[in-house]
Amino acid sequence: MKKILVTGSEGFIGKSLCKRLNQFKDCYSVFTLDRTVGGNQHIQVDISSGDLGNQINAINPDVIVHLAGNVSVPFSIKNPLDDFNVNARGTLAVLLGSEHTDCRNFVFVTSGGAIYDTTARLPLTEESPVKPISPYGLSKYTAEGYVRVLSEARKSGWSSLALSNAYGSVKIQKQGVIYKFWDDISNGINPTIFGAEVSRDFIHIQDVVNALIEVIEKPVNSRLNISSNTSTRLVDLLAEMQCIMGSSLKPIIRDLPLGEVNASQLSNKRAQELLNWVPKVDLFSSLKDILSVN
Repeated sequence: MKKILVTGSEGFIGKSLCKRLNQFKDCYSVFTLDRTVGGNQHIQVDISSGDLGNQINAINPDVIVHLAGNVSVPFSIKNPLDDFNVNARGTLAVLLGSEHTDCRNFVFVTSGGAIYDTTARLPLTEESPVKPISPYGLSKYTAEGYVRVLSEARKSGWSSLALSNAYGSVKIQKQGVIYKFWDDISNGINPTIFGAEVSRDFIHIQDVVNALIEVIEKPVNSRLNISSNTSTRLVDLLAEMQCIMGSSLKPIIRDLPLGEVNASQLSNKRAQELLNWVPKVDLFSSLKDILSVN
């Protein structure tokens, strides 16, 4: 039985992954770490607070899935040092904390939308130039570098999954553009779109979890884009959501904020080749289900 430590376990992706792993109790023993309170076999600690060696040594995990971190570009713009401390320094703390354990597989999750050069040709591949335009993108790329360098020095496996915009049930996610549109429409507030031509690559949480399970079993020792390889304009997404929800509210169009990319589309070809993974959930086909709160 593999002992798996999931950091950031109380976040959207963390909860979804732990729920799936716990369905295979004969295969995995799941331990969790988060700055907030959790369930059984849980450590409550802030990864940016310092030495994590005692806590991680007590678990002695075979695999670490590192999901903890800041995910907000606006927060990173206003608080770049705090963003660095949790994303880069916090990742390093987890890596150093696992140095004397049996962990031989470190799974990291980064942002496919924030690390690449915004002027590069779409769809972006893992070979596309890296040029973050926000402290968030920079801190995630720095963290990935620590994962690669220290894992290679220890001769242990690693994977970095560069996610496009993960989404799921609005009842669970409670963040992101789909949730914000839903929340505004539900409360009779004119939804705001930041950037008239802004587009995003959306990937369903089920597909993200499937990819995580694959690299838990088989590290690839590289970065893989986990995406739909489809770019959806936010104006089109909002129009479809309003149709489903029976809304005629007129959207407010504002300028794209500092640090946000205008268009995102990630090639998932390498993930298909190395993991035999393909996205199975289509955005527009799944919208009605994810917007339901019943």
